[in-house]
Amino acid sequence: VVAEAMRPLEAWDSAACDIQRLDGRGVSADALRALEAPVVLTGLTDEWPARSKWSDAAAFAALHADVGGYMRDHDQLELRDADVTVADYLGEGQISRGTNLSGSAAFFVNDYEDARLLDR
Repeated sequence: VVAEAMRPLEAWDSAACDIQRLDGRGVSADALRALEAPVVLTGLTDEWPARSKWSDAAAFAALHADVGGYMRDHDQLELRDADVTVADYLGEGQISRGTNLSGSAAFFVNDYEDARLLDR
């Protein structure tokens, strides 16, 4: 999931989407309000420290493997919920070994109970 979000912008198939793209670093709030259609803002995470600290799933797991949360995965046949750690969800732990997660799988952290992931 993290690795997917961290792909370079060029790697996304822009031909599949005809929504206008604007460099968000140079667009004013007034200009955005004046638009009459949705746009995709680019460039806003280029300097975000997580882009280098979380460059791929393994780097993210190395930093946050022990943080707990829960996983939800559903495909057309079943719904699976499980309490897991980041390592479990990313395939380094017991839950994901031998388990194929669908493209709709998601990991959630309850930051009200455990803010360790948010504090790192």
